[in-house]
Amino acid sequence: METYSFSLGKINFFPTPQGGKMEKCWTKSRYEQMSNQKKRTIFKPKHFEEGFAYKLNKSWEDIQYDEIIYIPEYGYLMDGRRTNYPLPIYVYTKNDFLVLCKNEKRTSARELFEKTKWEFPEDVLSKGENR
Repeated sequence: METYSFSLGKINFFPTPQGGKMEKCWTKSRYEQMSNQKKRTIFKPKHFEEGFAYKLNKSWEDIQYDEIIYIPEYGYLMDGRRTNYPLPIYVYTKNDFLVLCKNEKRTSARELFEKTKWEFPEDVLSKGENR
C-alpha cells in the first residue's frame, strides 16, 4: 500500500491504515492557532494509573511526526472551576519523543511513549537511568 498525505491550508489529512476515509491530524502548528475552548475540548485528559493525561490512542507507526500524542497531568493549566476542562499548555509530539531519546541507548522513543502514563516524559527517562 502506498503511503501519502496532503494538506489543505493548516489542516493535514492522513489515510487510515485501511486506506479508507481520511482523518484529521492535530499538529503543533494547528494547536497554536486553536482557541482555548477548542484545545480544552479536543485534548481532554483521561485517568491513567496514578494521574491524568491525554495520550493518543494510535499505533506508533501510524503517528505523524508533528502530531500531538501526549500531554502530561502537569501539562495542563487548571483554572479551579469544575465546569471547565483544563487548558493544555505542554504538548508533546512523536518528534519530541524522538528528540528526548536521541542519545538514549536503553530506551527507544516508542518504549518511552508506552511507559509514560501521566508524568512528564523527561521524568520517566530520568527514573529509568537511576535504576
